[in-house]
Amino acid sequence: MRVKVIEVKGQNSLIEWVETDPELQYYRVWIPSSVLEEQEDGTECTIDPTEGIPYGMPWEEIIGVEEITPTQISAQLRRHGIWTLDDFIRNHMAVNSAFAACYGINSRAIIAAANQFLEES
Repeated sequence: MRVKVIEVKGQNSLIEWVETDPELQYYRVWIPSSVLEEQEDGTECTIDPTEGIPYGMPWEEIIGVEEITPTQISAQLRRHGIWTLDDFIRNHMAVNSAFAACYGINSRAIIAAANQFLEES
């Protein structure tokens, strides 16, 4: 499998790869550098990279997103001043704020969930 080497520490490498089936997902793990082979067209990992030590937070397990309806989205867009296509195109900050409000995503909640995950791990 082709991988991207992010960092090398001693005899270990932090690698990254992307999978697209069934959804786009990025992965990073630490593996022994000895299982990497430089090729003309990139770096080849000679083992299954999922055998490595995972790096980073499993955000998909931490962030809970409720189902949202088109009516709820349109209400938040209007609340944030997005009434026309021109508003949508010209005011991306308000659009992003509207979507964040829809999904109830805020950094304090994510930090709290991540800290709880770390405590339980």
